[in-house]
Amino acid sequence: MYDVVVVGGGPAGSTVGTILARRGLCVAILDAQGFPRDKPCGGYLSSICASTIRQVYGQPFLDNVSVARSADWLLLLNYGLVASVCGADTGHFVKRLQMDAALAGAAGAAGCTILESAKVVHVDPDQATATLTSGQQVRGRILIGADGVNSLVRKAIRPVRAGDHRGMAVGMVADVPAERIRQEAVWSGAVTAPAIFFGNVPWGYGWIFPNGNTASIGVGGRVSRNRGIKASWEAFIRRTCVPGTLEALRPQAGLLPFGNFERCPGKGAALLIGDAAGLADPVTGEGIGPAVLSAQLAAEAVVAGLAAGGPRTAVQRYISAYCRHILPRLRQAWWSRWLLYPGPCLPAALRALKRRPGLARKYMEVVSGTRTHGQYLRNLLLEHWFRR
Repeated sequence: MYDVVVVGGGPAGSTVGTILARRGLCVAILDAQGFPRDKPCGGYLSSICASTIRQVYGQPFLDNVSVARSADWLLLLNYGLVASVCGADTGHFVKRLQMDAALAGAAGAAGCTILESAKVVHVDPDQATATLTSGQQVRGRILIGADGVNSLVRKAIRPVRAGDHRGMAVGMVADVPAERIRQEAVWSGAVTAPAIFFGNVPWGYGWIFPNGNTASIGVGGRVSRNRGIKASWEAFIRRTCVPGTLEALRPQAGLLPFGNFERCPGKGAALLIGDAAGLADPVTGEGIGPAVLSAQLAAEAVVAGLAAGGPRTAVQRYISAYCRHILPRLRQAWWSRWLLYPGPCLPAALRALKRRPGLARKYMEVVSGTRTHGQYLRNLLLEHWFRR
């Protein structure tokens, strides 16, 4: 019996566990795998995400998990440079194999009980109980679902049809030695400036992000428009890397939230955070930032709710905070992508960035989390109106 049972030990699960344990609650984190374990991910931490991690774990922790950082960005359309943004908000880049293990280690050091290779096969959101493959039941006063895009806790709260991938994206990524990237693309020497490539996958994009001695190279896009994601990734590698690179790589593929965010992320004595609640930006796909923010809000709600009125009060407090601080941004992003990705919209949007460098900087502020999609659209419309 615990105060809180967290299913999933990724960034969201480990962060909520760390905060709660520091506040004196008895917390168990159940993870289906062991640490270290990897996850398909570009490894980007926005400046807002980095700020949250700094608040929870301190600057030394952020320095230790960051393998690269950059305040410069490149935006491309069909492999042609659209904009080069220098001196933007600093983005941090991490390897998930290292970062997730460090986060779980911090949770353990804070006092959480970490149960590795503990696969959950059934949850009861009303009783806050998780049943493992062994038959063992782990029970808390609160159950927190942080178990990823295919969350079992989410399915228990709100059943969905098997194989329903609406509102999801699929991505494929690999780490590539920096020297294998074609210098003539736009870089010279080692890859230091992260680059986003539009036009190479429908309803999505490709990326090359610095990652220490390697670069993270991947593509991602809406599932319904990218049934051939492997072919798209292979074409991207052939275009951006020297011959012979593709054959030596071992890519990872996976699903990620892309607009299937929860409107009400809780029920009974259970609540959802991170990917389990569908918390990734519906335009950029960035998910670590929303994951740690939702963990922070959930921890505050649980501490206050358990002290004031019990589990259901805690869940309702979290839902209220979620609707104030997370849901509006996601809704703005969901509507914004209909002005970016369909048909001729993408070339037109990128041409506007090329003509007006100030807009490119504002767009990168959206990526970094310091400007909302709604604010950016207002900037875009005002600039268009006054320059007609």
